[in-house]
Amino acid sequence: MAYDRYLAICKPLRYSSIMTTDLYVKLVAICFIGGFLSPVIETILISLLPFCGLNLIENVFCDFPPLISLACTDTRLYIMVEFFISSFIILLTSAFILFSYVRIIYIILKVKSKDGRQKAFSTCGAHLIVVTMFFSSISFMYIRVTKSYSVEYDRAVGLTFVVFTPLANPIIYGLRNQEIKKFLHKYLLTEHFLCLFHNVCSRKVVKIQK
Repeated sequence: MAYDRYLAICKPLRYSSIMTTDLYVKLVAICFIGGFLSPVIETILISLLPFCGLNLIENVFCDFPPLISLACTDTRLYIMVEFFISSFIILLTSAFILFSYVRIIYIILKVKSKDGRQKAFSTCGAHLIVVTMFFSSISFMYIRVTKSYSVEYDRAVGLTFVVFTPLANPIIYGLRNQEIKKFLHKYLLTEHFLCLFHNVCSRKVVKIQK
């Protein structure tokens, strides 16, 4: 999506000739193949670890860091391998996205009209918000040199990129749709919504007075 936004803003006249269906398929295939192959080394190494005790994963899903913390042996090698592989993948992909947006911002700042700059920023703003949420949370989760942080920390970070970011996608992207904006604006100003809001507030006031 970063490359798509880059072409749409930086090379609009060549967008249709570059961003073809064939290129779409290749980009999606690269993402899927990279996603499947990236954890292969960690999966093989963790499958060799000895586990003992309750083997209770203190997280919202099964992942490498909580699995490593359950091993009853020296896991420094596994932690360092996880650190280097995760750092390479995260930094490589984020650098690609960062380069795309540096070029986009550079082009946008050269646009003279205020409306043109605003329209260009709105085009890529939603994707940039989602990318920032996702990469910041996975960086805190996987770029680590310790066996594990606190259970609450791992759960909170895990929920951010596994649950909250996917849930935020339709909201963030949907708010860019003019029809959805009009519907929300119309609904928020309806008499039904105002009455509902008034009733809720009135109940809270009564509870506080009691």
